[in-house]
Amino acid sequence: MKILIVEDDRDVSDPVNMDRLHEIMGDELFEIVDLYLVEMTRHLQELTIAIATGNAEEVDLIAHNCVGTSANCGMTAVVAPMRELERMGRENDLGHAPAVLEDAKKQFERVTQFLTQLRAPISL
Repeated sequence: MKILIVEDDRDVSDPVNMDRLHEIMGDELFEIVDLYLVEMTRHLQELTIAIATGNAEEVDLIAHNCVGTSANCGMTAVVAPMRELERMGRENDLGHAPAVLEDAKKQFERVTQFLTQLRAPISL
């Protein structure tokens, strides 16, 4: 069993691939970023419930969707913990899922803070 938890003090890279973000989103950058943040917040809440109730199938499905959306948009920091949650759900082994979910939440917070700091200076 592989457990991947990325600690904030070890990961100093930007949590968002800005080149990818601009490439995918173009002129609609802010609208799509806002939608991503809202949807990801909802997915994290859904994952919390799915893990608490032991619904491995739901964990797999939600995490899989988060991996695809996050990777496509360049939100790189959340991809690894979401992939791990996806694997745990697929293998019906949620024993360490709460810790991995906490890491995913920390990484999402990094993404959110990064985007908030960049929002003002970004001009298209």
